[in-house]
Amino acid sequence: LILAPWVSTTTPPIVLEAAFLFRVLSALRAGTLGEASGLALFHSLAVQQQVIALTVQQLSQFGFDQFQKFTMTEMRSKLESESYAPRLRQLTLHPDYRLIRHLEGRFAPKNTDADNKALIAKIIRGAMQFRGMKPPRNNFDILNRNVPNCLLGSPGRFGRPDFELSLVAHFIKGKDFADPESGLFRGQRQKLQRQAQALEASWRTSPAIRDLLQGVDAAANELHNPPEIFAATFRRMRRVGIPHATYHAGEDFRHLIGGMRAIYEAISFLDLGKGDRIGHATAAGISPWLWLERVGDRVLSTKRDLLDDLVFAWSLLRHMPEHVASTEELVFRIANASVDLFDREVSAPLLLAAWRMRRLDLLEILVPGRFDDPDWGSFDLWRRRTEREARHLTQSMSGTTGGAELLLIQEALLNQPAAFALHLETMKRWESGRGSETCEVHANYLPAGALLALQNALLTEIVKRGMAIEALPTSNLRISYYRDFHEHHLFRWLGLAPETPLSVKPDIVVGTDDTGIFATNLKIEFALIADTLRQHFNLAEREVGAHLSLLNRTAASFRFRPRKTNSRSYYT
Repeated sequence: LILAPWVSTTTPPIVLEAAFLFRVLSALRAGTLGEASGLALFHSLAVQQQVIALTVQQLSQFGFDQFQKFTMTEMRSKLESESYAPRLRQLTLHPDYRLIRHLEGRFAPKNTDADNKALIAKIIRGAMQFRGMKPPRNNFDILNRNVPNCLLGSPGRFGRPDFELSLVAHFIKGKDFADPESGLFRGQRQKLQRQAQALEASWRTSPAIRDLLQGVDAAANELHNPPEIFAATFRRMRRVGIPHATYHAGEDFRHLIGGMRAIYEAISFLDLGKGDRIGHATAAGISPWLWLERVGDRVLSTKRDLLDDLVFAWSLLRHMPEHVASTEELVFRIANASVDLFDREVSAPLLLAAWRMRRLDLLEILVPGRFDDPDWGSFDLWRRRTEREARHLTQSMSGTTGGAELLLIQEALLNQPAAFALHLETMKRWESGRGSETCEVHANYLPAGALLALQNALLTEIVKRGMAIEALPTSNLRISYYRDFHEHHLFRWLGLAPETPLSVKPDIVVGTDDTGIFATNLKIEFALIADTLRQHFNLAEREVGAHLSLLNRTAASFRFRPRKTNSRSYYT
């Protein structure tokens, strides 16, 4: 009685829902709504409200852990399991679907080549349907041809004429439950190794995947994994031919210095450079004075993280004469912290050189019996023996993936044997749980001025490498330390915070993070930025337009474009 007479068992669910609402609301307007229909409407709305509460982060909820709970509900899986076309229409808004020119689709790499191909074929099929094209039914026919031109910037039946799609392999950070105290993340490294191997096979055997897969990424809770465990995976993907990378870092951190260190580690350990991006980078933008005000007097850290933070801060501040007092304080703290971890005092320069070796593939270094424990009493003997082992291994594995990593290990060992020995010792101490103890740290052990200097030094490195930062305003507002949108670090990067100025302006692209959970899209993000520029910073309309245009042009410059095949499309 409630639905239209033409409804059948084959009618799509969304059409059924529309018909139901139309009939019930029409009866309500006419004053003829019966009790059964009224109860049906009530229960329908109650279910919708519950679904929204389970998929969209509410205004009363904040913090990364809260956000991550929503990513684990799998409430959106049914929509995506059927087709990606509805998701694309959702992102591009109105029925003409002309909002977005370039879309980067992130997917989590699987453990097998077959699973990767099944997922990517489903994405391509959905994208073709979104563009009004008829895709083949067979995955083989999709993956073993070049991608149709309608996904590479040529016109389709729907959407912008210049719409283009690219894919980014999204390696997920996660806790290593197999050995949570060691800090080596062996299980997570092995998982990444399997995923990289499977993705390499998919890339090499599918023209369509080579056309679209243009970047790698790593995201999720950065407190679960440091950047270094992704280094070998990112290098492998570069060798395969995937040209770009982005990495989410400096979003969630215990101490501001630790957040900046995570950004620096991602840049240096993952060899990021021209055309690559860093996601969030809140630690490189938030006002140090605001952070110190909001975080409280003390923060918690592990002893090994504290030593790394001290060494990182010292490495940048030592070149700044105006911060000599802070540098001397750091040297004193490093000496004490090194005794706590190594039972002896280790110099800051040696600790720095060993820290930089975190980019090496630890799975190759810690193969049982490969390298003996460092013998500091007979160091030359240990060095000669270890160098012979490294040369032999490199020659025996030449031309293989492991051989490429062993070459890096050999180079580090030959050039800086003492640093390599300390790195090896550090990893073995971590494996035994040394340094995993929690300690309290005064938030202001470096003054705000020194923290500002660290931010400028970090941004200088990003600019020097030709990289951009992904600013994700709504996400950062809900997860970070901010209470109002005008506090967001984007405006410091734009040079609009005269009370806490930065001397470096990085290239910025605006993104949405997870559009479903934050109930936003790119148009909303730009609208929020524009409104804040007008209302809080009192900019004229011409200045507002100039800022938005710059952000849009920068995004176009740093997008991971799909490969132009210039081939005839096989599809109709």
